[in-house]
Amino acid sequence: MSWSDEEESNAFIAMDDVLPQFTAETVKQALAGFELSLCDQTDHEWLAMATRRALAISQPSWEKRANRLSDADLRRQLEDLRQLTQTVWRQLFELNPEIDSRLWRYAFEIWVADQEETRAPGTLESGQPPDYVRFRKAIYELDWTSSFLRNAVRSIETRPGPWKTSIKRRVRIDRARYLAPVFERAFNETVTVNKYPSDRRHHKPTPFMDFYQLMVCIGFDEKATPDLAGVIQAARKLHLKHPVEFAENVIPGL
Repeated sequence: MSWSDEEESNAFIAMDDVLPQFTAETVKQALAGFELSLCDQTDHEWLAMATRRALAISQPSWEKRANRLSDADLRRQLEDLRQLTQTVWRQLFELNPEIDSRLWRYAFEIWVADQEETRAPGTLESGQPPDYVRFRKAIYELDWTSSFLRNAVRSIETRPGPWKTSIKRRVRIDRARYLAPVFERAFNETVTVNKYPSDRRHHKPTPFMDFYQLMVCIGFDEKATPDLAGVIQAARKLHLKHPVEFAENVIPGL
């Protein structure tokens, strides 16, 4: 798909609105005292833009967010809908003949009224009233809907263990993956990781670990990422094997 310049500009503006707290000033303040210096052709304005867009793109879809409904809640609510649909279908399918007859008559009256202007005088309509035919088809569609919901319920596997913690960790790893190429371009330094602070041989985190923590603090107010070393280690492994590739012009100069 090709975009016009205006469409592309609007898309980038919308992306920048996701995390507006990333500005040249906030990034510059966060990096005060940072051990690496920005390389040529990059500055805090560029880094703010690149970080803002990289993290905006890394935002998870709803099913990958920890604040979504649990699988058990999804199953429960879908099952409630299935039972409701099944009940309505059965009641309509087993409709009292007198009620069914009245519905047919009502549909016939509508049909006749709609055709009054075009029907020749003294002639009668024949066949089934269209609205009644549609009503009967809709009843069978409810049966299909009930089956569809039942199969959807069966497709949901309840995750064992602390699923929210697992999802949050996955989100953090993705953030680090998307920040990795930005970091390497901005500071001309490869992504590295150590086991600080659990390993006493390391007196401080690596520059990328520091950078990641500073950026997620700006973007998500996360001042201390749980198991930072493990998150960065997993992200670095993915970065080396399958580095993130941004679409053209999403982050100019990357």
